[in-house]
Amino acid sequence: MDADNVPHGNGLSGFAVTAQVALTEQVIQKLVTAIISGVLKPGERLIETKVAADLGVSRGPLREALKVLTGQGLVVTSAGRGTRVAELSIADVENMSLLRAMLEGLAARQFAADASPESRSQLRDVYAAMLKAATDGRENDYKALDSRFHETMVVGSGNRFLVSSWQALRTLLYAYLARSELYHAQPTEVAGRHKAFLDALESGDPVEAEELFRSVILLKAYQNLNKPIPSSIMGYVTRDIRKDGTVMRLR
Repeated sequence: MDADNVPHGNGLSGFAVTAQVALTEQVIQKLVTAIISGVLKPGERLIETKVAADLGVSRGPLREALKVLTGQGLVVTSAGRGTRVAELSIADVENMSLLRAMLEGLAARQFAADASPESRSQLRDVYAAMLKAATDGRENDYKALDSRFHETMVVGSGNRFLVSSWQALRTLLYAYLARSELYHAQPTEVAGRHKAFLDALESGDPVEAEELFRSVILLKAYQNLNKPIPSSIMGYVTRDIRKDGTVMRLR
């Protein structure tokens, strides 16, 4: 920014957020929710005039929102095909899942070692709410709390660089997971698996917490893909969680 264009005055008064910026953020959130919930399907074309009319906004904030979503990988624009909801290839999902496993494994290690009492209490509360939602059959609440459990653990790690990397991946990740029938086929089983995660995080053993998160994320990712785990990655898989919630060592 040129010096002549820098706002002058007292404090940040010259940097006030414009109404359009605030509106753009709302449009982003609405579109993200529509993609994750499946209202907007992978590959579906986003016609600006229709989307703007549906959301009750002008095309200006919509275009700004689409730029942000393009940067997040949720939307793609190509010549001749226009702007569409992104479709993930199998290779995309594999790479995304590997990165998630590494990030959450490290977050689990740091959470187990250094998380504050407040972060630990918050994680227990999220788990309890998630279990109740799964037991009650409240699918949307359960899915949201599943995401919040992992977010709470990552944030509780205290590593702001890790948090930033994970957040960049999160929206695309949960857009994929929300469409996975296998992932949500057994809500109470998945909730029980998170009890094993919680126990590992509270065990005081950072290595065990890291290995459990990393291993189970990779195992479930390849189960969703109906593919064997490549030999180059198999060394990262050392734990699994049985249906009854108990942890077993694989090596």
